[in-house]
Amino acid sequence: MELNEFIEILKQRGKPESVLQKAREVLIPYLEAAAGAVELLAFTRRYVEHLSADAENTLDLIVILYWYHEQSNNQDCARYLITMLGTRKVIENQIRRVSELYGEEAATRIMGETLFPRLGTDLAAYPGAIIEYIRRMRACLSEQQCQKALAGDHHEVGFEPFAKDKQRFEESPDLETFLRQRHEEFVRVLREHARSGKIWFEQYITAEVADHVSEHQEIHTGVVQGDKLIVQKIAYDPDAWLREQDPVLKRFYACHCPFVRYAIKDNAQLPALWCYCSGGFTKNLFDCLYGADLEVELLESVLDGSDRCRFAIHLPDQAGKTSQLSR
Repeated sequence: MELNEFIEILKQRGKPESVLQKAREVLIPYLEAAAGAVELLAFTRRYVEHLSADAENTLDLIVILYWYHEQSNNQDCARYLITMLGTRKVIENQIRRVSELYGEEAATRIMGETLFPRLGTDLAAYPGAIIEYIRRMRACLSEQQCQKALAGDHHEVGFEPFAKDKQRFEESPDLETFLRQRHEEFVRVLREHARSGKIWFEQYITAEVADHVSEHQEIHTGVVQGDKLIVQKIAYDPDAWLREQDPVLKRFYACHCPFVRYAIKDNAQLPALWCYCSGGFTKNLFDCLYGADLEVELLESVLDGSDRCRFAIHLPDQAGKTSQLSR
């Protein structure tokens, strides 16, 4: 895509002149340097890492490059860049939660001298820091305490995005009805993205993916089993995940986590405890619906050799029978 064409798209989106100027500042040198690149994703990874070493506006750089590649339908680059953004503030928020739950001394001991890569660093550099971080956490806290500390809203999603879900939940006769309707709506969204080719969060959706999700409500939405809600994460690259036969690559295509997924290809031994962070993200909707910090349990993880990640969210008493605890 030509720069002028992209700038016109930003104008149509209502972006102010300051954003348009920033886009020009970022993209003119990037496009010139990328012109001779043999493999665009590899070039982009090196380019962002190099500039982020001294840049104060790394976030702007990554966001603009993501917008550009998303509009240009450069799927690999767009997905990599938006995944990179997923590292922002996560560790800081986890340590804050440790401090709130177990005290400032525990938080300080866990962080110690562990150095996490700066934003913009190639994602392959993160797994080693995570291994050391989890080792320190386990040395300071019990396994259950580690799980609780990790299972928070560390991506700062909050409850506001779930306002409509909350209203529908309160209007539903029971949780099962709410989940069934939410699943049907989710499948409609996936089918629309499959038709348009637009990215859905980090995922590019195909008709085969939409069909597969349609047949498995547990994926993304969840199904009630007794006093628990069982949820399977939709794969990071769901189309490749459906087609892949190699077990290691299948795990790689399943994993969303920017902190560890690039070590999966090397069949590295990574602590599945880390996946409780994903559990916190998964349960955030239901924390909102019930107004509580619900317990989440890791059932399967790609870091433990499974080809999918599944969680059990522990529901409040009678939650599986009624949508309002007072009924």
